[in-house]
Amino acid sequence: MRRTIACVSCGGRMKVTREDRPYGDGLKVTIKGQEVRRCLECGEEEAVFPAIAQMHAVLAHALVRKLGRLTPAEIRFLRTYLGFSSQDFADVMAVRLETVSRWERGDGRYPMKRSNERSLRFLVLAADRVKSYGVSETGREKAKDGPVCLKQFRGEWQPVALPS
Repeated sequence: MRRTIACVSCGGRMKVTREDRPYGDGLKVTIKGQEVRRCLECGEEEAVFPAIAQMHAVLAHALVRKLGRLTPAEIRFLRTYLGFSSQDFADVMAVRLETVSRWERGDGRYPMKRSNERSLRFLVLAADRVKSYGVSETGREKAKDGPVCLKQFRGEWQPVALPS
């Protein structure tokens, strides 16, 4: 038995098709066989994205493995994929907020340096580990750090303070 899908706008019947569709604001990405629902009454259209988090992960990893330079739209997508605001991304990349804005706008006078691009690609590839390390707080010039001490507790390594 086939289920009828109702339009959220008018309650009319939706027709389901599969189409190749562009995806993302400014990204050169096509979703093959995208499920699209169109209302036969009012013309409302819905694109269906099952497992969108997985789709974004696959897209992010495909972008960081491409050989060419990242486009401004790709830089913006990767930043948002990582969950960074523009300011947080600027802090992690050790640049000013204005620099991030220029990278994402595509200001030809201030393109992303290759070293920054490689760092962004690395951040995506190591996203879970890097997020848990608090990298935006690292590299402070005036910070005075002592030696690192580790201790295994219940089978897991943990940092501990050195005895005074």
